[in-house]
Amino acid sequence: MRKTIALPAVLLAACAETPSYAPLQPLPTSPVAYDTLDHAGAAPIVIAIGGTLDIAIPDPGSIGVSGDASPGFEVEPHDGAWPNMKVPDYAIRALGPGTGTFSIATDHGIASGTVEAAEVERVAIARTSLGAGGHLIVELALYDAAGRSLVDGTLHLADDQPGATQTAWNQLAIAATGAHTLHVTGDSIPEQTFTIGR
Repeated sequence: MRKTIALPAVLLAACAETPSYAPLQPLPTSPVAYDTLDHAGAAPIVIAIGGTLDIAIPDPGSIGVSGDASPGFEVEPHDGAWPNMKVPDYAIRALGPGTGTFSIATDHGIASGTVEAAEVERVAIARTSLGAGGHLIVELALYDAAGRSLVDGTLHLADDQPGATQTAWNQLAIAATGAHTLHVTGDSIPEQTFTIGR
């Protein structure tokens, strides 16, 4: 036997109403400062095509909502997902040659800038120097066809000997003695191998 329960008319009306929400507040558009993490000495920054320029917003409480860039470039948030609520770090990836712009919308404002990219023509060891603890600091350089220095935050430098530490996007600290075979990989170049020492 089926029982029918009569609900009060007020309750039925309440259930039928569409819930209302407060309107979303627009994101602030004031400029937000950012730090460039990849440099090639004092040279103007040019990104190696395929590689990235890493930037950081010095506000650990900011939330990255979205990123935009002109054709030939992309904005990638930390961990590759929007919104970026973990670390306020971002990568500007170069997809082709030329100049462009990027913008990152956050809950505290907009970080924006101009960028330039070029193809890697040559990879070389720029210099070696003695670092702290007696380590040898090996600095790698990327050059385009015009001889300009390029940056690529995806570079990974490794030594076939133990104890090596990558100290910057293009620097590796190795033991100052012995022979070393360095292996360099990155999104902008095929794998490179360099020999240092005897």
